[in-house]
Amino acid sequence: MDDGTAGAPIGEFSGCIERATYMACIAEKALAPMVIEDSAQFERRIEREPHGIVFVVARWNYPYLTSINTIVPALIAGNTVVMKHAAQTLLDGEHMIRAAKSAGLPDDILQNVYLDHHTTSELIAESTFDFVNFTGCVGGGQAMERAAAGTFVGVGNELGGKDPAYVMEDADLDEAVASLMDGAFYNAGQCCCGIERVYVHHAVYDEFVKRAVVEVEKSHKGWGLGVDTYCVSDWPADLGNPPATLRMQAYHQDQVTAIPASARCIAQSNFVNLPRFGIRVPHSPSKGIPSLRSHMQERSFRIAEARSFKRKSLSQR
Repeated sequence: MDDGTAGAPIGEFSGCIERATYMACIAEKALAPMVIEDSAQFERRIEREPHGIVFVVARWNYPYLTSINTIVPALIAGNTVVMKHAAQTLLDGEHMIRAAKSAGLPDDILQNVYLDHHTTSELIAESTFDFVNFTGCVGGGQAMERAAAGTFVGVGNELGGKDPAYVMEDADLDEAVASLMDGAFYNAGQCCCGIERVYVHHAVYDEFVKRAVVEVEKSHKGWGLGVDTYCVSDWPADLGNPPATLRMQAYHQDQVTAIPASARCIAQSNFVNLPRFGIRVPHSPSKGIPSLRSHMQERSFRIAEARSFKRKSLSQR
């Protein structure tokens, strides 16, 4: 089903099935009227009504999962859906249309469109849609909000961040390392909720780093269509343009080359080779990066950083 443009591990599809099935199972109860009062004097209730046309803007890193999250409940609730995929995963929308037709969905209930950012904003501003759902970066979500300003059209944003983790001195290190490295590097770290910062208490910092290196180095890396691929790190040259845009590639390169002298790379997985653009981006954890640097404040989608800290007593605060 995948057109190869995303390169994500194929486990994305099992997640789609799981979420779609769950949403179908809870639909009847979730969409049922909320009866506030049913007496001889009054009947008061809150009923669920379809929005109408729901516009779904999906993200390239999980093109199926981020769209299924909205498409399935929107259709079940009685809406029609117009979806727009990212420029890097355009064919995924066509695959979804074909799958919907094969499943017997009536024509035009689910439509796929190709739009640039400017046209997308214009259509939202003209109240073309009755609800907008966007998955992506904070800047993209702000653009959606600006476009919908004054239209009273609802906008649902699911945006990425610079998610941190906190490892306390009494933490189970085996559990902490396994879960945090999974959160940092699954799908090459290209997750909206991926872990990008790890703050570790100084008493367990060295041991945490040591175990983290072992955990990263044992993960299987390769092309996303491999059944056992954990972290995508090989991009077949014959597939052309990789999922990241030129802007993101430049940002990733800056992240790698601008790591301060006080920091060091503690594990090195396979490089992503992007021959068309001459850029090599490692999936690597680093240590010792100051919190005030952009590395610790801006989402990189690639690099996980760890810092040591000492917890102050109440008298020191």
